[in-house]
Amino acid sequence: MIPPGFENRLFTAAQSRDIDRRTIEELGIPGFTLMEVAAQRAADHIFEMQPGPVRVLSFCGKGNNAGDALAVSRLLLMKGFSVDVCLALGKTGMSADAAANLRILEKMLEADPELPLRFFEGVLPGRVYCTVIDGLFGTGLQRDVTGPLAEMIAEINRWQARVFAMDIPSGLHADSGAVMGTALQAHTTLMFGTAKAGCYLGRGAALSGKRVLCPLPFPAHLLREAEGAVLRSLSPGGKPQLENKLRKLREGREVRHKYQNGNVYVLGGSPGLTGAVILTAKAAWSTGCGSVQVFTTPEVSPAYDAHFVDITRKMIPGDGSGLFKADAVRAVAEVIAARPGVLVLGPGLGTHPETAAAVRQLLRLVKAPVVLDADGVRALSGHTEKLPDDLRLIVTPHPGEQEQLLGFSIAQPEQLAQALNHFPCRDNMVFLAKGSPALLATRNECRITTYDTRIFSRTGFGDVLAGLMAGMLSRLPDSTVTAESMLDVSALAMLESYARATCQHESAVSPSAPEAGGMF
Repeated sequence: MIPPGFENRLFTAAQSRDIDRRTIEELGIPGFTLMEVAAQRAADHIFEMQPGPVRVLSFCGKGNNAGDALAVSRLLLMKGFSVDVCLALGKTGMSADAAANLRILEKMLEADPELPLRFFEGVLPGRVYCTVIDGLFGTGLQRDVTGPLAEMIAEINRWQARVFAMDIPSGLHADSGAVMGTALQAHTTLMFGTAKAGCYLGRGAALSGKRVLCPLPFPAHLLREAEGAVLRSLSPGGKPQLENKLRKLREGREVRHKYQNGNVYVLGGSPGLTGAVILTAKAAWSTGCGSVQVFTTPEVSPAYDAHFVDITRKMIPGDGSGLFKADAVRAVAEVIAARPGVLVLGPGLGTHPETAAAVRQLLRLVKAPVVLDADGVRALSGHTEKLPDDLRLIVTPHPGEQEQLLGFSIAQPEQLAQALNHFPCRDNMVFLAKGSPALLATRNECRITTYDTRIFSRTGFGDVLAGLMAGMLSRLPDSTVTAESMLDVSALAMLESYARATCQHESAVSPSAPEAGGMF
């Protein structure tokens, strides 16, 4: 059983090894016993997926990952399976527990020569298998896989077999999800004791296939005391828990008027780019907040005439260009100060240098929480050190905007944690790195999406997401708007966006499906 509170926690290789070591040393549970528990749970799962007695290949290296595979092989053998064991690196130099499991198999074959068990050293057996147990490399891999081992992996991948990876697919980096030269494509990855971050990041999300956590008798305090950043998975199944958590925060807010039920301000739009504001404002309104107001110049305002009924407009000074510039900054800040709310800054705003300068000036003046998106993110590039330290900020870049802002497009949790240190408002900040997977990070925690975020690869998704975030955040009492609650709101908005996108996608591909709601 997984200890309560750790169902969605992810761990690095170092954290996992430390938990394993402390369980052995401090609790006195032998490593061989932990391996046996892991193997039993893995074998049970494999038997559920592949109940018929078939011939399987057990693809083994030298470490404890090989020990897991060998123990699983023994348990499947006892269920009537035929097993061919490929000792890809030979018998010498195996870890103690792996060698012990190998000796058990050898003794079983000595006692019963008719047992459907064969051993091969350094080569694949020369036939195609439908089921493979992957125990070549585990979480300790730090160098590229090359030579004969890479060729073996390529050959197994060509079979398109049902590969059950022990802990992590061979060739995958356990922390980053990077492919170390080459990697096996798993059908199912059976993660032992802890969910490995590399199975969710980078290529790991695709190469791990179905991810199954096999609990080990790790005490909760060791999981809790794991040093380093807290990583969590973000899955649709966690949506009710987030909704309940935010509902409890909202209970502390007295609502007697629409302006006490959450105010959202949207500052964006420029000639030819008003659609982004429309999507953002309508998404915010759909969350149930009390009011949504759009700041607009007189030149751009007519573009909204056919779209806004419930959403009001606030005119700001313009110079005839339709762009947001310095002369409008103070007017915007004063409106928000008079009736506090949440500001969405950036959708369709444009990248004119004077507009970018006005964005930075406004961020120094406004006291409200800000969701910074699109052109607002671009305006911040090279100027993060000038932000006030008390600004409450959610930044939502796509990979291109992120590269412009931080210098890298593909994010890793530790990179984001380090990057946030360059923001003066780092203690009041959430960073959403869009991508597949998407990462939501504060200085102390990172959440990684477990679902297929490619469904979000559509024009306007970021605008809708920004509106949902702002709408949800606006309904919380101001005193509760912290980095933690902003992280929860961002996570819930992601899951709500996923639900809406999935609904619309299913409607689009099914002529008989009802019309989908939402803003996509």
